[in-house]
Amino acid sequence: METSDSREENSVKVQRIEVYRTYIEDKIEPVDAVCIASSCKKDGVFSNGDFRFIRYSQESQQVAALLDKLLENQTKVNWYGSFTQALRENDLEYVVDYFEGRIRESFLESHFRQILDIHAQKFLDDFDPNIILPLHGNNLFSLAHRDLIAAERTQRGRAFKFLMLLQKRPNWFHEFVEILRDPDCGNLTHFAELLQPKDQNSSNTFEDFINFSSSDIFDELEPNDILNRLSHIEETRKNRIQSMPSREKRVIALFEELSSIQFKLWYKEFIMALAEQEKYNHLVDTLNPVEGIKTKKMAQKDDADVMVDAGTYSEGTSNNDQVLDAAPVCSPTVDTEEDEDMISDNNYEKHEVEESEKKAFTENPPVCNSNHPDDVTAPFKTPEKTVVISAGSKPELCLREYQDELATPALNGKNSMIVAPTGSGKTFVALKVCIEQLKSRSDAKVIFLVPRVPLVEQQFNLFKKHLPEEEDMIFKVTGEMSSSIPVHISVERHRVTIMTAQILLNIFNDGLMTISDISLLIFDECHHAVKSDPYSMIMNCYLDVMKENASRTSHLAKRLPQILGMTASPGMGKAKTMIKAEENIKTLMATLDITIAPTQVNETVGNLLQYRNTASDEVIVVQRKVDDQFCLSIKKAMEEIENLTKEHIEAQEAVHRGRLKYDLRASPGSQDYESWAVSLLNKSKLIEDRRESQRFMSYSTHLREYNTSLMLNDHVRSTEAFAYIEEKLFGDSQNSLPSDETGETLKMIFETNRPRLTNNTNPLLERLQRKLAEEFYRLPQSRCIIFVKTRAIAKALLTYLNEQQDLARFHLNAKQLTGAGARSESGGMTKPGQEDTLQAFKDGRCKVIVATSVAEEGLDIKACNLIITYNYSTNEIGQVQRKGRGRADNSKVVMLAYDDSGHVKRERENKIRVELTDEILKTVKGRDPKILKSQIRKIQEKLEKDRSFMKTVKEHKEKQKVPDDRMIYKLSCLWCKKTVTSSQHLRHINMQHRVVVDPKFPSLAYFLEVPDGNEGKQIGDDEFVIGKILCKNDKCRRQWGLRMRYKTCPISVLKIQNFLITGERGYRSVKKKWKEVPFNSLGKELDGDDLRVLLRTRVRRDGTMELDELEDEDE
Repeated sequence: METSDSREENSVKVQRIEVYRTYIEDKIEPVDAVCIASSCKKDGVFSNGDFRFIRYSQESQQVAALLDKLLENQTKVNWYGSFTQALRENDLEYVVDYFEGRIRESFLESHFRQILDIHAQKFLDDFDPNIILPLHGNNLFSLAHRDLIAAERTQRGRAFKFLMLLQKRPNWFHEFVEILRDPDCGNLTHFAELLQPKDQNSSNTFEDFINFSSSDIFDELEPNDILNRLSHIEETRKNRIQSMPSREKRVIALFEELSSIQFKLWYKEFIMALAEQEKYNHLVDTLNPVEGIKTKKMAQKDDADVMVDAGTYSEGTSNNDQVLDAAPVCSPTVDTEEDEDMISDNNYEKHEVEESEKKAFTENPPVCNSNHPDDVTAPFKTPEKTVVISAGSKPELCLREYQDELATPALNGKNSMIVAPTGSGKTFVALKVCIEQLKSRSDAKVIFLVPRVPLVEQQFNLFKKHLPEEEDMIFKVTGEMSSSIPVHISVERHRVTIMTAQILLNIFNDGLMTISDISLLIFDECHHAVKSDPYSMIMNCYLDVMKENASRTSHLAKRLPQILGMTASPGMGKAKTMIKAEENIKTLMATLDITIAPTQVNETVGNLLQYRNTASDEVIVVQRKVDDQFCLSIKKAMEEIENLTKEHIEAQEAVHRGRLKYDLRASPGSQDYESWAVSLLNKSKLIEDRRESQRFMSYSTHLREYNTSLMLNDHVRSTEAFAYIEEKLFGDSQNSLPSDETGETLKMIFETNRPRLTNNTNPLLERLQRKLAEEFYRLPQSRCIIFVKTRAIAKALLTYLNEQQDLARFHLNAKQLTGAGARSESGGMTKPGQEDTLQAFKDGRCKVIVATSVAEEGLDIKACNLIITYNYSTNEIGQVQRKGRGRADNSKVVMLAYDDSGHVKRERENKIRVELTDEILKTVKGRDPKILKSQIRKIQEKLEKDRSFMKTVKEHKEKQKVPDDRMIYKLSCLWCKKTVTSSQHLRHINMQHRVVVDPKFPSLAYFLEVPDGNEGKQIGDDEFVIGKILCKNDKCRRQWGLRMRYKTCPISVLKIQNFLITGERGYRSVKKKWKEVPFNSLGKELDGDDLRVLLRTRVRRDGTMELDELEDEDE
């Protein structure tokens, strides 16, 4: 019988595999995975089916398949022992040592890889592994890995495979250098000198120091703080370190210098230099300073509490501070939260904190000088005054100098707009303002708005880390979250809410809250506050109250919240002159009721530059293939359909009365062509003659989808483009061919011009693949975001990347990140799907994200170092935002585009517009404050007139929507034009779903429902989706809406975009949304009488009706 101890031990083993999965996948080759699977099969851990699953998986997925099957079999007695033994038998013992905690990867590993990177071309050109493999191959590689190298036919291929496999091993660098210096290997010393000149050999003592203490040092040390105290480093060397462009490079350069100096000469001096600065106290404690050295904290011995960096506790003086031994005790420390329960060797124990220890922790909490988890903007500024924080409270937030400058106007209670670079920590400034308001106002209610769903979780986690752990302190909400408590109630109960703007706007529109219920309103990416964006509509509520307050006495005036906007660039809009651009920025300020100049870093620019990482730019221009067979074939098909369209339009001109014109001016494969095809489709829907309408709808639909396939072919393989055509036009979809003469004609055109499918890629795709291989070979742990224009391109590109064998060795595990505005089969994503992708990207399980514009703004992933815009560009704000996603040191932004696409030209123009925006901001800053305020007020008056005009127009349109009992509109199937129902038979549920209660409707519809016993997908308390509603016409079968169950009663919910609306005086229209229809679709709510009618009419599986005689009573 399995004991609780054995279950716990097994749980820990499972945790090891899960925590270190990325590392294991990186170190094991596919050939190793098959060998390990074979050993596990012999031991009875894997079945024959398990082994075959691993063996016949795609090569790039074999290691992942091995680990999946291993975890599936965790209940078998010897699963873990068999796996670790198999690793050892395949010369992968170091992998076991790593995830069991006996070794750690050296801090300098990435540095060593960079050194090899620099000289990689030289090795690939001149180094032949065959020289050293006979002598040292057994020590470096397993037999399987030696075979992989030998299998390469060229010297360059062998060198590449050798170097790739070499870097998987621990301590590979020094071992490789020693082998290169081995006289028996011939004259290879010049390679060794490239990697490590003889005067830079490190001492073992220094290596130990680095291996056991460097994690915290690398994350936090700024060498410029201590260089002046290190007397053993020459001034010229110090200057070289100081000139390094980033803090991380300065740390590496410092350690390089120290490695060439005798350890005992510099160590004590190094610790003393750290001890003089209070922010490094915890590093001194970690490194075990020499006897007699005391930190500034220890020397003070006073009662004042010391406030430390954001992310740390306030630490009081302790009488237990000890002077430590002269030599550092090099014992491994826990690096991550996942490692806290992982103790080295074979004994994994669960450590419990005794009550006395908990009490001591509360009274004297430790210093945890950690950066913000997902932001390179962790504040490090030491405060000038002390702040006492009560026991058990959250870390006191301390801003950097430039962040203090950005926060000043808001902390003084003024509405302000912060304009600062991406990655500068604007969110921490907002958090500081939020905390101060919570402290100063007992009735404070803070709303933090974000423009996109993925940002909610990110900002919520950051705020939660620093806000007090009190009940009803912080809450998050998006449109995809469900709760048994109404959203507005949760918002009212909590002091801080992180939410998408549309949710707050809905709450306002429903009258459940007002702008006066809020004390601080924060707009993340506030440049969105234009036109009809939810940001702008929310501020309209603010401005309306402000206007009302102007006519009230002060004691009757309604409260208005303080406004804080944040952006990396307000942009120039569509302005083409400096005057118009300045007006655009002032209009944004007026919308946000900000009457002072945007707040930028002016006094503390030097401090900002210490922390700012600026990504470099690279432009790669590619020429199109002129003889692309797929493109030529599809264009020929499109030309034939265009000719047919033109002939029929001209022949039926009298019938169409000029409504339909052949005005094509765009080229196939362009966005303009798609706009023309969509316009033709929309006009075709309104043609009265059913056959003519169907004909032109078919033509325009095929032209549109063919055009999309050409755009796909430009970006991915022709196989993906062809698959798109088959799915959209000849599969089981809304666009499937009609079974008439038009359908036969279109099918014949396609078959006649069917493209010959080759798996050849286009030049753009080949260049992308090469770029990814270059970057991930240079830095295997890179993170890359590839921006594309459409969801269809993202979906197809993702398929390609994950199938490429040449990229499989980098374990990219590419994922998609797109918006939630489409179905999954069209490339849309749910909120949980978006969150899973982002988390996988952050923790390294996914190294590449293929994204649409949803990923441009705000996402904070500090490991991201490569941004690729894949034949894609937007405006200057988008350029700034995309560039800002590269948060790591030495980040790179690559523009990859066709030479004739116009994207390169547009990006160059965007750079100029960014520079001009900065000039305009300086101009606004230089305006007299009184004059600027007056100008803002005048713009607000103009905006108020515009709102009043639009309100009048809207009211006029609403009045035109006469009640359904005075004018009846018919709803007909958009394709076959058969009348389905009328406006008088429509009801609504909770002001949302429009339900048809027409008794004749079931005889005209075909219901595809879930099997009996399946309750369907729940979308509300009493609402379940149980199927689809289709047109009953066999030659049509277009979808009309959803079949649902409401309070046990089956109902039919219509989608208005699938119907043609007709009315008196020749009214014909197609609407995308119910709110656009010419009648009041919310006139009547579904009631008991309607349910009785629906229950009397039952529908058999074959779609026929069955009338049931019911008693006249409530059902």
